[in-house]
Amino acid sequence: MTKLTGIAAALLIVAVARMLSFGGAPPDGADAAMALGFVLVVSFLAGDLGRALGLPRITGYILTGVLFGPFAAGLVTDHAVILSREAVSSLKLVDGMALGLIALTAGGELKLSILRARWKTITAVGVLQVVFVMLFVGLGLCLLAPVFPGLAGLSPAQTAAAAAILGAASVANSPATTIAIIQETGAKGPVAENVLGTTVFMDFLVLIVFIAVLGVTVSASGAAAAPPGGFASILAWEVGGSLAVGIALAFSVK
Repeated sequence: MTKLTGIAAALLIVAVARMLSFGGAPPDGADAAMALGFVLVVSFLAGDLGRALGLPRITGYILTGVLFGPFAAGLVTDHAVILSREAVSSLKLVDGMALGLIALTAGGELKLSILRARWKTITAVGVLQVVFVMLFVGLGLCLLAPVFPGLAGLSPAQTAAAAAILGAASVANSPATTIAIIQETGAKGPVAENVLGTTVFMDFLVLIVFIAVLGVTVSASGAAAAPPGGFASILAWEVGGSLAVGIALAFSVK
């Protein structure tokens, strides 16, 4: 009940703040700042509420974004939207920082001893996931292309290229969910190690697969010019740069 009261109080504060503005345009950044404060408070309370119901806290975090975002809340009334499209766009910096910290945490949780002991399982699961997900998603999109938004009206070659790119993108996992649940539950053992290792490996693998598919489809279709240095330079920077920074940080804390 306390958690629900806190969520209701946060909603009341936002409603009062909007009423006091008398419909005028808020100052630059005010809407994003209010949305960020609301999300931090309400997602924390919703996480505790989910935990009380036997669900991971991250479930409450996700539901907060869904319920008060521009889609679910917008179905009721525009006034119910706390996370407007403009606010979400303004919070891209926070989003990028959070993703970087999540990736850093995931890498920090994964020890070389785990990789050495379980590399066969991690590699097998990762490769099979890439193959089957790309295959089924790509074929499904090709079959549904005539009725799928954005694909209808494309030529067969363009449809195949779009399906391949979307199939490669669909391989991506969420390290945030994995890390949150493992840390919250304190899970230990071979299953947790395999899940964590596969998730981190998939983040590395999906980057290679996506850039490779993108390079092949762009070159084959001629729809756009390749970036300076080619897509291989992007891959080298994203992967090599991340590894260099990670190794430097690892040695700096010793």
